[in-house]
This record gives sequence, C-alpha cells and structure tokens, in this order.
Amino acid sequence: MSLLRVVPVLSIVSFLTACTIAPGMSFNDLPNSHDDTQPGVPILPITSALIDTQNREHAADTNRVVLERLVARPEAYRIGPSDVLSVIVWDHPELVLPSLSYSLVSANAGSTPTGLPQQTIPGYVVDSDGYIQFPYVGRFRVAGMSIGDAQKRLAAALVPYIARPQITLRVIDFRSMRIYVDGEVREAGVKPITDVPMTLTEALSQAGGIVPSGDASNILLNRDGRQYRLGIPQLLSTGLSPSQILLRDGDAIKVVSRDESKVFVVGEVTKPLSLTMHDSRLTLNEALGEAGGVSVATSDAKSVFVIRAGADRASTSVFQLDARSPVALALAEQFQLRPKDVVFVDATGFTRLNRVVSQILTGSGVAYNLTR
Repeated sequence: MSLLRVVPVLSIVSFLTACTIAPGMSFNDLPNSHDDTQPGVPILPITSALIDTQNREHAADTNRVVLERLVARPEAYRIGPSDVLSVIVWDHPELVLPSLSYSLVSANAGSTPTGLPQQTIPGYVVDSDGYIQFPYVGRFRVAGMSIGDAQKRLAAALVPYIARPQITLRVIDFRSMRIYVDGEVREAGVKPITDVPMTLTEALSQAGGIVPSGDASNILLNRDGRQYRLGIPQLLSTGLSPSQILLRDGDAIKVVSRDESKVFVVGEVTKPLSLTMHDSRLTLNEALGEAGGVSVATSDAKSVFVIRAGADRASTSVFQLDARSPVALALAEQFQLRPKDVVFVDATGFTRLNRVVSQILTGSGVAYNLTR
C-alpha cells in the first residue's frame, strides 16, 4: 500500500474519531454554574418539600377566590349604541314609519312581527349618544336602560300626545356589546351579547362547542389587559360551574389546542415519545411509564431530569430525580409535569464510552476498506 493512499485514509479516521467523541446527548454538556460567560441552570433535586411548594403554586393558580371575581349574577340587558329597537304603539299604526324600516341581517336577530314583510321591519337604531328619534317625543335617550324601563319611560313621554298609550318595545338586533371566541371551536368569531346572559357555557355553545383537538382544561379569558386561565374540570373541582362565569363586553375567549399541552420524554427510555396531558395533569411517573420505563442497561438511575423552559435562561428550571432512592417512585408519582416539559433520562458514563468506541471502530472499519 502506497504512502499516498495511507495519508488520506488516516485523515478520514481522524475526522471520524473527532466527530464521535460525544455521540449522544448528555446532560453534562450543559454549561455549569462556574462558567462566567454562560451561567449554568441550577438543578433542583425533586424532594417532598419541592413538591409541596409546587402544589401550593398550582393551588394559587386555581384559587377559588380569584375565580370568584369572574362570577356574577346575570342582570337585565341594558340598551346601548348601535342596538336596533322595535317600538309598536298599539292602535296607532301611523307611528310605524316605513322610512325607518330596518333589514335584519344578523343571525341573532329576533323573529319578524306578524303582518310585516319578512326580514324588513320598522326599527330604530340607537345613535352613538344613546338616543333614538321617535314621533312626537323627538330625541329620546334609551342607552343604559333595561328594556322594561325604556318601555315605561317612552310610554310616559307619549302621554301628552296619546291617551293611555300601550307600547311594546324590544331589541331586534343586539349590536352594542360583543365578545370574541377563538381557538379550537367549530365556529370562531364575534358573538353578540343579547338578553340571554353570556356565560362561558353560552359562549362555547354559540361557537358550536369545543372540537376534539381542543383542551377543555385550558381556556384563556382575556379581560381588561389581564389573562385568566380557566378549565372546566378545574372549575368543577372548586365547586364552580362554567355557567357561573359571566362574560362582559370586550372579553376574548380562546380554547387552546391539546398540542400545546404536550410533554416530551427522551433519552435512555424504552420508547421516546410525546404525551398529551389529560385535563392538564400528568405526573413524572406516568410519563416514564408511557415511555416503557427507563432502560435498565443504559440509563443512569440518578440522572432523571425534568427540563422546564422559561422565557430565558434565568427563568428555566431543571429538576433531578434520583431513581435509586427507595422513595423515588412516590416522588415521581407526586411530581406534576407542565405543558412543554422535557423529561430526559441520561446515560451512564460506561454507556457513553461504549458508544464512542463503537463508532470509532465503525469508522476505522470504513477506512480499512477504503485502503484495500
């Protein structure tokens, strides 16, 4: 074999060897806390005290006192700007002005009164200042009134012109208040608040319900710049009902996808996989069980890690379970995972060395064949 053929081959072997010094993922490759330029992530051992702290934090997130801020008793609907009113003064058909007819285009509009053309009825649009223009009375303020109050006051205003006026007043198109439903529902979009109280249950019903890919335990409510995380199972567990959560004008509801509640199990396990949490709950023990358990032959029992990424390195948390401990299974069963957690089981030092040697020998074999 000539020297000119040997030199390139040795270069290939050297290159392959360099590439296989660290063939697999290892938790020891993370920057440690002694590196001034890249401060390491502190590793917190999973203990009973840590689990108690996390349980208290979770209880605070689903605090009944916080949720009760969203609970309110339904009130009578209050008329507002842009609402369309139907006003009928009985025995006075001359007060029904064809020039003020209104075409109903809203899917939530009321039924058409008998005797009038379908979808086109007399209607009075409440202006931006809260007034309607009514015969004899002129500008009449209705904003902020319940339907019953507006009916009584308009009748009183007509007394100087009509003896004992009998009035029927109702809202035929609700346009002054609305909410928005988004996410994993069948019919996302704007939903008007009507005389039927707009509860969380009603909003989801009007949106066609939650689709199979939606997570009923992960519903976001945005109100006045603040976000509330609601879940139907969690509400029921605290003694509250979704029908008690009363929505207000401007509220936005989003049903989060189940894909956002996944946990990933990797490393020295029988079957690396991703898992979807059930009702926002999954323990470390359950995750490892679904992955077929840790590999007895290759895993480092003291190096079971849970990596919880934050917005930056400073807010990232890493938890370590020493599975050699007699109480490890109990701790793993009590440790609750969170969406997007990564469970990583590290390999033993001998396993990593074995893999390096195996890959070097494989590379050397390729090089030997090239020289023949």
